[in-house]
Amino acid sequence: MPYSAKIFSVKTYSAKTISAKTIGGWDVDALNFFNVVTILTGAQKTSVNSLVQSLKANSLWTKFYAIYPIVGGTAASHSYNLKNPYGFRITWVGGVTHTANGVDFDGTTGYGKTGLIPNTTMTINNTGFDYYSREDSVGATVGFGAVNSGTQQIRMFMGTTYTSYQYDSTGGSVAGTIADTVGLLSINRLSSISHSIHKSGILIASNTTSGGTLPTVELYFGAANSAGTPANFNNRQCAFASIRQGLTTTETATLNTIVENYQS
Repeated sequence: MPYSAKIFSVKTYSAKTISAKTIGGWDVDALNFFNVVTILTGAQKTSVNSLVQSLKANSLWTKFYAIYPIVGGTAASHSYNLKNPYGFRITWVGGVTHTANGVDFDGTTGYGKTGLIPNTTMTINNTGFDYYSREDSVGATVGFGAVNSGTQQIRMFMGTTYTSYQYDSTGGSVAGTIADTVGLLSINRLSSISHSIHKSGILIASNTTSGGTLPTVELYFGAANSAGTPANFNNRQCAFASIRQGLTTTETATLNTIVENYQS
């Protein structure tokens, strides 16, 4: 008697059916990333998996809109968002070089379009960015930026004078001086009276001023989107970047430890 197809049918599992957070030791969100970025080595996969698990273990994972682990050494692999490989994928423009060490912006024409519009995706007075720089440069250039006007912007300026604009160029800004631009640079706004900038997990400056609104133009990575025109081009190699909600100083220090471990 021939066997029916029903006896040998394969059951497919939906995300709702599988409740485990890991499969074979791999985090399910890391696996989603590996299914898209298929060129990674075993060591690279292990590093990314550890990054995801560490962020989750420290209750940080849910705070991110986009995480760019910048792994794989190609324009395609560097474009994917670890938090959601099918959302906010970067489109590279101009002079951007991709190597095993990261994304290298040329400082004149190179940047990335994230597809994220701050006013649509982010929440005012709860915003933040991270940029892991592998190069020191004194020039004030933008890590992430979107600008409609002086009172409708979000920009991360890196340089000897390190500045965050969220969301007004006067009341909504905070600045401090740093010795170099190597390491994890982070900016945070947690409320209308809490705005801070950090380097390598250490608080550099903060204030309680506010003002302005979130911009309605697309956020650029490696430059500022000034009402549709790229400006303030970055010239620092980046090995990790993220777009997220605001973090406390303690959370920023924890994130720095996680990212440093990922880099090593």
